[in-house]
Amino acid sequence: MNISWTSRKLFNSGVVDNASGQIVFNIHTPFSLGPRVTTIADARGQVVAEYKHRLAYDTVTYQGQTHLVSDWLPKDGFLS
Repeated sequence: MNISWTSRKLFNSGVVDNASGQIVFNIHTPFSLGPRVTTIADARGQVVAEYKHRLAYDTVTYQGQTHLVSDWLPKDGFLS
């Protein structure tokens, strides 16, 4: 599947299936001065994942399980 985004603002955008032109996910991050929570919803509007931005660590919740982003997407080096 080839995808594209409906906006350059990836944390507030739709994800489009290029073959069908249909939006498959909507990504939304409300403005917040404190910790932010990005929600990812499917085409029916059901939230399928949450990404919580934190100062010391970020977490991803998917299918009811919460993981540290550093465990889910390990870094290759100091600057990655």
